[in-house]
Amino acid sequence: MYQALMSDRHDFVKLFLEQGFSLEDFLTIYMLEKLYTDQLKNLNSKVAIFNKMWEYNRSHRLPW
Repeated sequence: MYQALMSDRHDFVKLFLEQGFSLEDFLTIYMLEKLYTDQLKNLNSKVAIFNKMWEYNRSHRLPW
């Protein structure tokens, strides 16, 4: 499940859930933190791309 989430594989996540995978047991505070921090480290992740765009926008904002 971890790898499916990290790879943004919606089809596999759906399959896991349909087969009775327990998100309640999987998504501990530790696992949520690990998923979040590992996605931030992944330079190709949507989160990383969003953060780069956000920082670029903040640094190039016009002084109105």
